[in-house]
Amino acid sequence: MGQANSRGSLENRISGALASKDPRLEKLRADLGLPERVQFGGYLVKVDDKDEFLGDINNGIYGFVASPEQALQFESFDDANDKARSEQHEVVVALFEFGSKLVVAHVS
Repeated sequence: MGQANSRGSLENRISGALASKDPRLEKLRADLGLPERVQFGGYLVKVDDKDEFLGDINNGIYGFVASPEQALQFESFDDANDKARSEQHEVVVALFEFGSKLVVAHVS
């Protein structure tokens, strides 16, 4: 029972499994030529015309960071999309981890 708790709740594990089967991710993988061994790191909110990522939300105020490693990571596209503000030119991107390299790709 302790090991199951350390892996997160059942709901989180199911959500993570479903996110990895998101057809948007499969299309991105194919378009970018990413092999299956490249790990999906989550969805991020990015300012489209800058290299800034949503780092935190505190009392409705958005804070941004310069690198995807420091960004808030969302397990589902819908969760990230709910936080992205189109009027601020914020978009949802997918984070892929390939060893020590990170790939960020716009999700449409």
